[in-house]
Amino acid sequence: MKKISAILILFSLGLNCNKQGTSLAERSFNIDFKYGVGALNEMNTFDNQFTKDLILDGTITVALVLSDNELAEIENKLLQIVFFSYPDTFIVQTSCAVVSYIEPHQTYIFMVEHESAFKQLFWSDAIVTTVEDPKVVQLREAIAFIKAIIQAKPEYQKLPAASGGYL
Repeated sequence: MKKISAILILFSLGLNCNKQGTSLAERSFNIDFKYGVGALNEMNTFDNQFTKDLILDGTITVALVLSDNELAEIENKLLQIVFFSYPDTFIVQTSCAVVSYIEPHQTYIFMVEHESAFKQLFWSDAIVTTVEDPKVVQLREAIAFIKAIIQAKPEYQKLPAASGGYL
């Protein structure tokens, strides 16, 4: 009886210690998020990798795993803004008489798997003028939220700084 109890305790401890996060097969949410000029930065939770645009020095790819909690926060943020209702190509309609654009500009590509649904979104965000459209404001907030999670990771912070800039 003592042997059985000891084995069960060790087995349960082993299960708890080895759980580093939900496996890809068990997840109901994954995201491949590309952003920046030319969308060269990429957080891919399908492959647990991050690629950083180093501009003149090309790109660098490292292993980067988002925790179950971080994935849940991103999932909740996207659900909160009703991300799945956005068009596949998001084009901002503005009522401003004068619109300012910037080049180079940010490009965003989302590939999101949520439960059995899959959503892609492309957005070429070149507008500098303040846009009152709540979808624009909410998507920009979600993008900033996701980028903050990525940039807080030690793996990201160890990456070299980009050299040069875009004109």
